[in-house]
Order: sequence, then C-alpha cells, then structure tokens
Amino acid sequence: MVTIRKKSVAQRKVIIRKDINSLEKRPRVNSRGFASMSRDKVVAIARKGGLARAEQLGHGGYVELGHKGGEARAGQLGHDGYVAMGRKGGMARAEQLGHDGYVELGHKGGEARSGQLGHHGYVEMGRKSRKSSVT
Repeated sequence: MVTIRKKSVAQRKVIIRKDINSLEKRPRVNSRGFASMSRDKVVAIARKGGLARAEQLGHGGYVELGHKGGEARAGQLGHDGYVAMGRKGGMARAEQLGHDGYVELGHKGGEARSGQLGHHGYVEMGRKSRKSSVT
C-alpha cells in the first residue's frame, strides 16, 4: 500500500518560491527582438530609421550612394553581365507586350516625337539625312 503525504503550507510556499526563482533566471527567448514583433511594428520602426537616414544624407547623399552601388555592381557583372541582364529584361518585356503592344508603343513614341519636332523639324531631319547620304 502506498501512502501519500500531504505537504504542509510552509513546504508548498518554498516549492513555489523555487519555481518562481527558476523562471526569473531563464532567458526570455520569444519576447524580444524583431522576430517577436508584429509586421506593422517592424515596418513602423524601419520607416522611422529610413526617415532619420534621409535627413542625414539628403538627396545628394543618396545620389552618391547610388553611384557607389552602381560602380560596385558593374565591377561584379562586367560588360557581358549587363548585356545578359538587358537581354533578359527585353525578353520579359516582349513576352508582356507581344507584337501588338510593341506596335502601340511605337505609335506613342512617334506621336511624342512629332509633338516635339513638328512638321518643320521632320523636314529639317530629312534634309540632313539626304546630305549625309549624298556625300
């Protein structure tokens, strides 16, 4: 036969204090850092940091950062890398637009250029091209 002893109130208080002390010593894993925050809170903090950085740098600072990044990327890719990237972008755009899309794009470009040059501008362009083809 098994006998069960009840613990006294004093013994129970000691056990509870030990449990509380052991909880306080444990590191809090899930209650700190960006991982425990909601996405909205992280975005708000990032926005504040971005605005502070923008005040420090200003437009010229961002232009300079962009140039440095572009130079670094150009060093990584080289000419052939840029050629491949441009070809890939062109193929993706062609897939989006299709033949009719390119036709429409050409018409819009022609209308814009016509608005810039006008009739006399086109006449002058024609004269220049005839002179260069004759010589």
